[in-house]
Amino acid sequence: MTTEATAQTIDIGAGADSLARLHFRVASVFLALGALAGLILAIELSAPSFLNSGPLSYGRLFPVFTGALLFGWVTVGLIGAIYYLLPRLTGADLQDEALARLSLILVAGGSLVGIIAVAAGRNQGVPLFEFPFYADIAVIVGLAGVTRVVSRTALAHREPHVYISVWFFVAA
Repeated sequence: MTTEATAQTIDIGAGADSLARLHFRVASVFLALGALAGLILAIELSAPSFLNSGPLSYGRLFPVFTGALLFGWVTVGLIGAIYYLLPRLTGADLQDEALARLSLILVAGGSLVGIIAVAAGRNQGVPLFEFPFYADIAVIVGLAGVTRVVSRTALAHREPHVYISVWFFVAA
């Protein structure tokens, strides 16, 4: 009985694990990009003339910094954590892994396009919502895909009870 339970646990998380690792890798790239932008911002605070031209000016680099960390690192990383934990908490396989991969492409791609557009001077001028409309659409459609994957996985639960953390994952 113990080997069956172990085998079932391993099978449940196998597809979701590779997807979660992919999310963590993409999130780490955005973390490195955000950290580099933050380092340049910190240097510019003490030496205002350092790389102070065009895309590297403080006014353009600060939204790049926040966008890379907020949409790239935190959002993609938390989605990866949900994809890792949800199959283990529900006892069900992650539903529609192809949609989950497409959602990663949309969220990460939309974030990257938004970061590049902001660095090029194209933004909406609203703090924390600087990405242009076309980048916003890609991120929102990607997040809608994540919502579908998470909801379908939570509804396919095989556990006799649903943990409160699963409720929060679906609500997030």
